[in-house]
Amino acid sequence: MSKPTFFYFQNGSHVFHHYPVDALPPWPWLSQPLANVSGSGDGFAAGFLCGILKRRSVHESIQIGLTVSQRNLRAIQAVSRDVSEEDAHHSLGAWKAARIA
Repeated sequence: MSKPTFFYFQNGSHVFHHYPVDALPPWPWLSQPLANVSGSGDGFAAGFLCGILKRRSVHESIQIGLTVSQRNLRAIQAVSRDVSEEDAHHSLGAWKAARIA
């Protein structure tokens, strides 16, 4: 079985950015078991778009999306009620990316 991952292709420069989501930030709520997969993709998209609309870089927006997605995976309902602006702030720099040329 492959490890969970997220790739971002930077158009024009032919560079991939690899975000291994098995290297989770040390947040206490991330130790909660996964409860529901419904809404995790929508949560990523919402977090990513939130970052873009707040004029964050693509890299920072991906990190916000990953955090919202992880929150939703641990919620019984499809959209976590625990997602906050503070999550977006803590996301920045928390998810490590490796550049693959």
